Amino acid sequence: MQNSFTESVTTEEPIDQGQIFEKVLFSGAESYYKAILVTAVCDIVNQDKLDYFNFCAVLPFRVLFFNYLNELKIAETEFHGITVGNDKEGKIVNFIKMIINGQFDRYHWLGKLPNSEDLWYVDYQLSQTIQKAKKQEIIANRIAKTISPIKESIYGRFSNYIGRVGLPGNNSEKKIEAKAIYDFYKSS
Repeated sequence: MQNSFTESVTTEEPIDQGQIFEKVLFSGAESYYKAILVTAVCDIVNQDKLDYFNFCAVLPFRVLFFNYLNELKIAETEFHGITVGNDKEGKIVNFIKMIINGQFDRYHWLGKLPNSEDLWYVDYQLSQTIQKAKKQEIIANRIAKTISPIKESIYGRFSNYIGRVGLPGNNSEKKIEAKAIYDFYKSS
């Protein structure tokens, strides 16, 4: 499986948006995670005006994947026995395609990172700000960088995710609404 979203980063490179770090402390979760820098490029360039760097967690896809299997009520042992063409297989493959194609606002697919066999994704909901004063500590554990236009896509989607407006109602109401609209046009 080839990955074209990330590449190695050198220690000589300046800190930049889209770089991935081995471990960043996410204080709300009280845990260290791999993380991607999502601070605006203009803020990174003008660091005299910058007080904080913004990060989002980079997590192993297997966690999200097996959580989805759990939602489908599929045990990991059962997953390995699913036959090709099975309805459950179709749902699982569709879920993976939706993640890769960016159909969930909360997640961004990364695939493999350099020197890693795991598959990874960005979780925009798990974000953290780190004081600029800790810059040298942060730079020391860079492991990869995203390539253009993936870097810009991640920042744009992060900005959209954190700037979204919550609307009243839940998904089941939207499904009913969508079905009513479908029926309206079907009957006209």
